[in-house]
Amino acid sequence: MAYKALIFDLGNVIFEVSFELSFRYWAEVSGQPVNSIREKFIFDEDYEGFEKNAIDPVQFRSRITKKLGMQISDEEFDAGWNNLYKDVYPGMDEFLGRMGKRYRLVALTNTNIIHETVWKPMFKDILRHFEHVYCSPAMECRKPEKEIYQKVLHDMHLDSSEVLFMDDNKDNILGAQNAGIDSILVVSSEQMMRDVEGRLGL
Repeated sequence: MAYKALIFDLGNVIFEVSFELSFRYWAEVSGQPVNSIREKFIFDEDYEGFEKNAIDPVQFRSRITKKLGMQISDEEFDAGWNNLYKDVYPGMDEFLGRMGKRYRLVALTNTNIIHETVWKPMFKDILRHFEHVYCSPAMECRKPEKEIYQKVLHDMHLDSSEVLFMDDNKDNILGAQNAGIDSILVVSSEQMMRDVEGRLGL
């Protein structure tokens, strides 16, 4: 198959993220047990709505703090919410540099407007490899909805058969496949790099 572009998820694909770090921060500032926060935090309709820009930060903070039983300031909420980012995976810069010489590279991420203020500057060096970073709030839809993949393809002027998609979430992989896009489930960065090169015959 003649691929022209590679589409990458970001979190736990290009760089590591861990919501556990957010839960521990909130536990520390709220006095709530981390186990309680971890158990009460659900990736529900509010979380998904925030990623699609359907609810604003004020609504999101209010709903999440109420669900988690926390009484913390907006600044403390955001500091914890943005505490999940770790490091770019080893070898990723070199890998994307090599891939970018042969293929168009873009990123497609489910995110939110609070997180964007942190990861965009934090990871600007690795993000330079992508001609565009597609973010769910601006697109008002999110993976694994078929619409978001179709919007990316349309914007890139590519057919679904011309791209290869990488994500660590099985549902997002199924969503891409439902849109006719060949995909690789990411289990580790090493596995992804190896599988991408194998699929591309490099």
